[in-house]
Amino acid sequence: QLNRHLPGQRWCTGPSFLIFWNPSTTAQVMIEAQPTKVSEGKDVLLLVRNLPQKVAAYVWYKGQIMDFHQFITSHTIDPERIIFGYAYSGRETLYSNGSLLIRNVTKQDTGSYTVKIMNRMEETKGDNLLSVICTVETPKPYISSSKLNPREGTETVILSCDPDTQDVSYLWWINGQSLPIRPYECEMKNPVSSSRSDPVTLNLICEYLLFLCEPGGVPKLSCLTDSHPLAELSCLIDGKFQQSAQVFFIPQITKTYTGVYVCFTHYSDKLLSVIHTAEVPKPYITSNNFNPMENKNVVAFTCELKTQGYTYLWRVNGQSLPVSPRLKQPGKNRILILANVTRNDKGPYKCEIWDRVGSICSDPVTLDVLYGPQVPRIFSPFNFYHSGNTLELSCFVDSNPPAEYSWTINGKFLQSGQKLSIPQITTEHSGLYGCSVRNSATGRERSTFRRITVVVETPKPYISSSNLNPRECTETVILSCDPDTQDVSYLWWINGQNLPISHKLQLSENNRTLSLFGVTKDTAGPYECEMKNPGSSSHSDPVTLNVLYGLDAPTISSSYPYYHPGEVPKLSCLTDSHPLAEHSWLIHRKVQQSAQVFFILQITKTYRGVYVCFIHNSVTGGTNLIIKRIIVPGTSPSFR
Repeated sequence: QLNRHLPGQRWCTGPSFLIFWNPSTTAQVMIEAQPTKVSEGKDVLLLVRNLPQKVAAYVWYKGQIMDFHQFITSHTIDPERIIFGYAYSGRETLYSNGSLLIRNVTKQDTGSYTVKIMNRMEETKGDNLLSVICTVETPKPYISSSKLNPREGTETVILSCDPDTQDVSYLWWINGQSLPIRPYECEMKNPVSSSRSDPVTLNLICEYLLFLCEPGGVPKLSCLTDSHPLAELSCLIDGKFQQSAQVFFIPQITKTYTGVYVCFTHYSDKLLSVIHTAEVPKPYITSNNFNPMENKNVVAFTCELKTQGYTYLWRVNGQSLPVSPRLKQPGKNRILILANVTRNDKGPYKCEIWDRVGSICSDPVTLDVLYGPQVPRIFSPFNFYHSGNTLELSCFVDSNPPAEYSWTINGKFLQSGQKLSIPQITTEHSGLYGCSVRNSATGRERSTFRRITVVVETPKPYISSSNLNPRECTETVILSCDPDTQDVSYLWWINGQNLPISHKLQLSENNRTLSLFGVTKDTAGPYECEMKNPGSSSHSDPVTLNVLYGLDAPTISSSYPYYHPGEVPKLSCLTDSHPLAEHSWLIHRKVQQSAQVFFILQITKTYRGVYVCFIHNSVTGGTNLIIKRIIVPGTSPSFR
């Protein structure tokens, strides 16, 4: 919100997109402010996207309360009509796609906008869809300081980022240095702009003193200090003044020179600081156990040497020690205790000692944590192998030191090593393969198992039949899938489909034979069988049964009993039979011919009477007949 009037260009900004939730649609309605940043006096378009289907009207309100006083404008689709409300300023335009254009934006336009979308079935609304925030551009700040020439370690400096501005956040920059003597900068920032000050540098007076003793040969004691302005130096030995100089030489050092050496620094006739020191010795790390067992042993590190006046710090993997209940540092941090060591605690570890003049780190030490093995894993690309192939198995486990591997099959030892390779395998190599791992340091052993099956290539099967020419409904047929093969499963198909469930179809226990009870012409086939094992499968050639059937009652194709003299009747005697039936015709009790079709070239009254078609199946022995009466008009019916 714009709370304070300040000179400068005003900006209005809104979110780059806002979400409208409509439970009756699958896509989310989205509203975009175009442009996302607009200055006062410019235009902004509230663009509606992903509209629901069959929109009937759009209604826009200023704020979240949809009442008469907040009503801006509405647009009805059918019939098309635009209505302006109480909150309409004359600068709003509502388009047919529901988007609202606000011209000549002012800070009074700040706030929330609500759109209501209505269709034929329901109405939905979205509130808090847009929040336009108006604010001013931040002025360029500058830094004010309570003191630009402070003394180090004794005086406090207060920096202020001016001018005091409403609705901004402040950021500070110190040029990335830990010692605060570099240029300072401050930054003002609000949602639409930011400004950074010019840098300010403190004229810091430093008073850190360092006195180093270099042993060996002719001692040369240099009293060094970082001071601004430069300090005056003087040296005392056991309280006796020696000289005023930065460097002090001892031509031939003896035991009489043992004592405390003091370096005084003066600035403007005022004593600033006194330090006497010796060189910091390099520490080293000792441990009760450099080869601990995981989750079993406790490790204690000690930072040597034990010296008064030092501060001890520990680092692991180059970082300060993490906060953990497993890590304890008794004895003013000189000792580090690791409870229940894990493989992640191997390090490296360093200890660091500090005194008033400096610090020094030990060499790193690393734990050789003994762990494992857990349950190993056997890797194989297959569970089933073809006879004649090479079996390749690998076993993996995480262990320190590396585990010892051994292989078994069905409990019998095969070989040692992480990998197992057996060329030209046969079905005798099928079984349960075991991988055992052992860590000689931890004494742990673990095993895992994997079943491997070696299969042979299935031969191409063929179908044998107890009867390839069965009589319909009277004979049983037994089909067999040959040859009889071990370790395979059998599958059957009829007409390319799985066998239907039927009391007339019965499979043997191993599915190798199929019994057909009361075979019919509908179960003639073709039949196929398949042999299958986990590694291969083979199909037989199809076999079709030659089912013998017939005779059903025949029919005569001509159903018309009346013929006029001179017409040519054609009588066909039809029946379904396998093999084909033999036909003969009887007219006036006399055999005329043996044929399925009987012609009368020119019918006369002498051809009136009863016609009989006899059929006979010589294989099944079945016979049947049908009678047809022919009437020639102008004659009396004959019943001969």
